[in-house]
Amino acid sequence: MSPHHHRNSPGSANAGFFHSTKVRAAGIMLSVGLAMFFSVTYLWNDANAVDAGAVSFPGAAASGISMLQAQQQAMSEEMREEIKKEVRAEILAAMAVENKKREELLQAQKEQEQHQQEQQKDVAAGQDGKSNSSKAGSDGRLGLRKNQLSYYPFTATLSESKRKRVVVTGGAGFVGSHLVDRLMEEGHEVIVIDNMFTGRKKNVAHWIGHPNFMLIVHDVVEPIMLEVDQIYHLACPASPPHYQYNPIKTIKTSTMGTLNMLGLAKRVRARMLLTSTSEVYGDPQVRTHA
Repeated sequence: MSPHHHRNSPGSANAGFFHSTKVRAAGIMLSVGLAMFFSVTYLWNDANAVDAGAVSFPGAAASGISMLQAQQQAMSEEMREEIKKEVRAEILAAMAVENKKREELLQAQKEQEQHQQEQQKDVAAGQDGKSNSSKAGSDGRLGLRKNQLSYYPFTATLSESKRKRVVVTGGAGFVGSHLVDRLMEEGHEVIVIDNMFTGRKKNVAHWIGHPNFMLIVHDVVEPIMLEVDQIYHLACPASPPHYQYNPIKTIKTSTMGTLNMLGLAKRVRARMLLTSTSEVYGDPQVRTHA
């Protein structure tokens, strides 16, 4: 058999076919193995990069968003608790202030009742002296008036034409009480209007019961009907801690309270003086003069 005949024989063709098939299968397996190797290497590098925080992928982003939402929810809960605590503290402080004002008002009422009882006793004693004789009664009334006025600081005596009926809003405060002292000493009739927010009754306690003095616990935000000749409008918290404690109340006192006093002055044709602090003009500039 010739070599040429051997290459073209069916047996040699089948052997060549199986040999090429094995080569192709080995190539395919080698390609698959290389692909798996590179895939594992790539995933390993990505996992290390993720652990180092160098890269991110959708799963890590979703986890980060969940953690951020949880932190925000925790912060919002803490803020709610802090706001609740602050509101509760403000409410308790306001209640304490109101209770203190109520106690002061009750104490002042007790003092006024005691003073009135003493005056009634003096009046009864004067009436007993009057029953002896008309002259003795006249002397008793004069003595009673002297005894009553001896409780108070000295005041001048004015005629009806010169004596004015004066309203002082905020008259239980520091400035207002000094103005009340001056007006009372001059012999005028003084009506103090104060809601006792910053004022204190002790500032005008030495005038309570005097025939020319009247104290009305009232808020100027609400209208009031009086017959007066002059109005000194001083009602407003002047200290920064006081007017910053309730700024809305301060604004109402400065606006609605002033309007009410202007309306009263217009109705009774009284003269009105509106006072204010220097803060309305800004920070004062202190200059030295040579």
